[in-house]
Amino acid sequence: MKIEKADCQNLDRALSLEWLETNGRGGFASGTVAGANTRRYHALLLVARKPPVDRLVLVNHLDEWIDRDGRSIPLSTNLYPGAVHPSGYVACTEFSSAPWPKWSFDCGEAVIQREILCVSGRDLVIVRWKLVGAKDCSVLLRVRPMLSGRDYHMTHHENGSLLTNASIEPARVVWQPYSDVPTVRAIHSGTYRHEPDWYRRIQFPVERQRGLDCEEDWWSPGEFRFELAPGEDQTLVLTSETVDHVNTAALAKREATRRERSDRTNRS
Repeated sequence: MKIEKADCQNLDRALSLEWLETNGRGGFASGTVAGANTRRYHALLLVARKPPVDRLVLVNHLDEWIDRDGRSIPLSTNLYPGAVHPSGYVACTEFSSAPWPKWSFDCGEAVIQREILCVSGRDLVIVRWKLVGAKDCSVLLRVRPMLSGRDYHMTHHENGSLLTNASIEPARVVWQPYSDVPTVRAIHSGTYRHEPDWYRRIQFPVERQRGLDCEEDWWSPGEFRFELAPGEDQTLVLTSETVDHVNTAALAKREATRRERSDRTNRS
């Protein structure tokens, strides 16, 4: 599936177009072309504790901003009561789903590409950003993960039981919002500042149409910062696995090969 600029920048249309990445273990990542979650089942890191059942949403979403020349340009989109903030969809010029979801954003003189992929057989999602179309510039990318740690059929609300501490190392951060859910490990190529905050009253319009609880609160532990330079990938890996290092290039290459072989088999 390939979506052109006009549809990417039409909010209603982009919210109606959904993508899905599965890991073959009952876990997945999913969302809309616009970037906003419209269902309780949309998530970035959703795992099955007893594959393929007992599913938990660990990481709901990422808020992403580009800083350049004194300007902040959002890449992400969220829905609040009566408001859309941020509104990254207005900068989106293209979306494609093969071999995995990829967005392109026009940020003035720079074009930012974002990719999201799940790895087969792993409770792990890779997010990659790249600066293209600019030779002599660099930009700052700020990323805030949004966590919950809930059953994927439920919604999450601000409470005093959530554990706000983190284990922080130079290229790895570990959170465990609740003692009875898996830890979340973030392995990254940037820097991290721990600055917990709540993002309240996220709206899920599809759940409203179904007559169900359509509002959720997300906990954000802090902010990652990445320096984007032309042609260089910056990565954020989110996983419930006990790993300290991930070779994202090798995993992506292996996953692309697996999907290509699967596509050939399905066509034959």
